[in-house]
Amino acid sequence: MTLSNEIYYKGFTGTIDYCNQDNILYGKVIAGVPKGTLIMYHGDTIEECKAAFQDLIDSHTMDESYSKDIVLSA
Repeated sequence: MTLSNEIYYKGFTGTIDYCNQDNILYGKVIAGVPKGTLIMYHGDTIEECKAAFQDLIDSHTMDESYSKDIVLSA
């Protein structure tokens, strides 16, 4: 069995990681965005984190505008 923290949606790649100190799942988009762009998201469950990632990508692909730092909360 292979474990991976990467998720994929519409050509973008994101991660899901766990912060023990804050007891939260979080991730960032690691492929499909311009270099130097930081896009992060989080959720209380894996499904919430995936949904936050997908919502963020859907929002991005609708207006195709970037901010240097974007944070989306679930």
